Amino acid sequence: MVERIEIFSGRDVAVVGALHDGAREVVITFTPHADGPRQPGYADKLLDKHGVSAIHFIHRDTHWWQTPEMASAVAAVDALDLRSHFTSVVTYGSSMGGHGALLFAKALKADRTLAISPQFAVGGRNAGWKKQWKVSPELYRYEDVRSETARTTILFDPRYPFDRAHAEAFMAVAPVETVHVPFAAHDVSAALAEIGLLSGFVLDFVAGREDLDALRRAIKARRRDSLVCLNGLLHRLERRSQNGRMLAGVREQTVRLFLSYLEDGRKMHLKRVMQTVVAPHLEHLAAQGDRAGGVAIAERLCDIYPKSLEIAALLSDQLAADGRMGDAYQTLFRCFRRNKSSGPCALAACGAALQAGLEPEAQRLLAKALELPRQDANSWLRFLRVWHDRVPHELAVRGYKIAAALEPEHKNLKRVGRLIKASPGRPWRLFGFGR
Repeated sequence: MVERIEIFSGRDVAVVGALHDGAREVVITFTPHADGPRQPGYADKLLDKHGVSAIHFIHRDTHWWQTPEMASAVAAVDALDLRSHFTSVVTYGSSMGGHGALLFAKALKADRTLAISPQFAVGGRNAGWKKQWKVSPELYRYEDVRSETARTTILFDPRYPFDRAHAEAFMAVAPVETVHVPFAAHDVSAALAEIGLLSGFVLDFVAGREDLDALRRAIKARRRDSLVCLNGLLHRLERRSQNGRMLAGVREQTVRLFLSYLEDGRKMHLKRVMQTVVAPHLEHLAAQGDRAGGVAIAERLCDIYPKSLEIAALLSDQLAADGRMGDAYQTLFRCFRRNKSSGPCALAACGAALQAGLEPEAQRLLAKALELPRQDANSWLRFLRVWHDRVPHELAVRGYKIAAALEPEHKNLKRVGRLIKASPGRPWRLFGFGR
């Protein structure tokens, strides 16, 4: 039986517990950076499924855990006296979550810490990450708050300079055990999940029976079955040269692996494969005159990711290129219906409606987009850059103001502002606008 409790609730941080009867270990997790609304606790489904007690620190803003609320949040966890209920305490997280897991291992009295691709610091230290993030002054520095007793394990890609620099900074301060996942870049968790190593290793680590040497051997044996790692190798080779037998072989192998994922309905790390694998393959099919093949691949991706705007846009583009403008619009409209609070989805559907000549539908979608809670500056600026002369001027101005409020320093803000100012837009008088 599991007891779910709210341990702390603040403006910046929430802490929730899922405590299982009879569990000997407790995992304290920290969420990684993510856009959008509040997310669940990190690894909550995995831990819950296997009856592992967990306490989840959940960020409500991208503060890198540098918020005064952390003192109260940690104190609330400390009041639970975990040591009297569990034989071991583990902190765990990835990226920003790994940063938090390492920063607060001592304060949370952890025995061990597992951090995947963590950041050492976000405030500079005259290092290469000095200007990577805009954050408040650091309230917690690893050099000052590190645990001297917790056993620390870091997983990272040694061929990815940014994460390697952070890992080396940790190793310069304290003893650290490391596991390398070559060519995964920052997506080590995704790579390990693809080759079936992440869940088992995390559970073994929590139970104190992890075998790092066995994990290293398994990664070496299986990494070519990871689309993330193979794509990382492809990207590295492409940076060196656009030609060569090795590059051609890796490209072919990557496409083959992608198509096998597609056939099996397996999820993949879309951010990594869209530009280097999917888009080039679809361009290759188009050059061969195989538009139907491109549509079929995009449709299959839509089956796997029914709520993804990126995939819906990909399918819409394939359909539009095949002259099927109405179907292209319907694809994005269905995506919006699955994401009814998403301004970006409404704008994408609105653009497709305009492209298909469906102005009444475009009118309704644009009006809806202006009122939705989930807005995005990039989406508005992309939409206005293309369609500023096809929508009522006053509505274009309203959309521009939303983008300006969200990201006042956006690099494209002034450019789009000039376009709107120079264009009166279409009045849509027949539909109630511009009177």
